Formats: sequence, structure tokens, C-alpha cells
Amino acid sequence: MAHGKVEKTNAARLLDRAKINYELVPYEVDEEHLAATHVAEQLGEEIATVFKTLVLKGDRTGYFVCVVPGNHEVDLKAAARVSGNKKADLIPMKELLPVTGYIRGGCSPVGMKKRFPTYIHSSAGEHPFIYISAGVRGLQLKIAPAELIAFVGATVAEISREGEVRYFLQPTGCGGTVFAARVEDYLARYDVPAREKTDVRWAQTCMELEDVVEPLDAALEPPLRRRMQAKLWQALYFRFDYGQAYLPQLEANLVWLDEALQKLTEYQQRRNTHRKK
Repeated sequence: MAHGKVEKTNAARLLDRAKINYELVPYEVDEEHLAATHVAEQLGEEIATVFKTLVLKGDRTGYFVCVVPGNHEVDLKAAARVSGNKKADLIPMKELLPVTGYIRGGCSPVGMKKRFPTYIHSSAGEHPFIYISAGVRGLQLKIAPAELIAFVGATVAEISREGEVRYFLQPTGCGGTVFAARVEDYLARYDVPAREKTDVRWAQTCMELEDVVEPLDAALEPPLRRRMQAKLWQALYFRFDYGQAYLPQLEANLVWLDEALQKLTEYQQRRNTHRKK
């Protein structure tokens, strides 16, 4: 078990009580780079052994937890299927603390406020040990996958896919040759790696908002729909200080947008209720 000067977290103490072997491993925190890739770099470990903990909400079963390799993205359809839901989505960031007791960058599958159904990617079993958050930023738990799976009662499943594309086809559309090219060569040509984290987060944001905005656009009356569009423009393009780091501002704007859209939804619901009377 872990000993030494590192202060134990609630997750570690729970493992102690269960007499489960683990090691507490500290790392340097970068508030602007909370991704698992940064953790892996700080630990000097392969990203495939550093697992991240994500909380989702299904339309039938409610909250559940997915533990996946740091270089993977949750496959929402697969996660919904294995958890007994028709649809599942990642919970908004502002809900993470009240639901789990943890914050972004320090979310652990061990020691949440409630014991939610947990699913862990099958690749965990390929390693003698994996890393998960110890429940705070800057501290990881190094633990045998079988011990973790047994302790949290996890189901092993294919719930994610590697978020890396190795090849692509470039069709000319004009009778020219279609050829295969390595993505890293294409990215290097346009200096994409320097912007990769920002570009990936922007793409994720657009996909997430598409699922939110489409049904809302159909539900809102024209005046409220115009307000929604104005909020979107503000959150995505206007509410930025160009002298400050972009990604933290984007995350803050998304929280602000989520609250604004919720207010519009509630206002529309009140109008609908009033009409029925």
C-alpha cells in the first residue's frame, strides 16, 4: 500500500480499508492542460496506461461512469448500449462536483458521492497496472486493473475508441487520383500539432452543441430562438479577452451558455404552461 509523505485522499483510504494494494504517484499540475496526455507525460508512462474517468447520464438508467484510456474518446452509442440506455451523454462540467464530489482533472472512479454503475475499457486488462485519479489534481493511483474492477464492481466493455486517425483518403472529385497519405505528414505541413488541443476541443464543442441546439431550436418560439442564437455567438466568438489563454475562457463560456440555454428552456416551458391555463 502507499506510504510516505504524500497526503492520502478519500479514494486511497477506501482502498486501504479494503486491503487493496496501490501506489500514490504525484505529478505536476498545469491548470491549462488537465488532459490525460499531460498526466502521462508527467508520469513518464504510456498514455494507454493512464485512464480518465468520465461521467455520463443515460435516458433510462441515469448516471454512470466510464473509465477509458487517456488517448480514447467515449463512444456514446456503445456506452449507451452496454449501460442499458437508448441514449447517453457526458454530463455538463458544472454538474460534476455536485454529482460525484470531484472536480475536472481530479475525478476518480473510487470514492464518488454515490456508487454509480461503472464500465471500464477492456484494454485495462492488457496492463499489469494502470493509473487513475486519486481524487485530486496532481495525484494518481497506480493500481492493478483486476483490483480496481473488483472494488468498484465495474463491467469490462468496449466503450471507447482511440481518438487518433492514422490515414485518410483525399478525393480530388475531378477525375484525379485518390491517394492515401499519413495524417502526421499532413498535420506537420500545416502546423496543426501546435493547435491540436484547441482544434480538438472546438470540434468536440461543436458536436456537443449540435445535440443540444437542434431540439431546442425546434422547441423555442422565434423571439427565444433569436436569443438562443445570440447567446451562441457570444459564447463561441465574442466573450473573449484576446490577451488571455483561449481554452479556459472557452470552458467558462460553455458553462455560461449552458445556464443561459437552461433559462430560455424554463421560460418557454412557463409560457407553454400559461397557454394551457
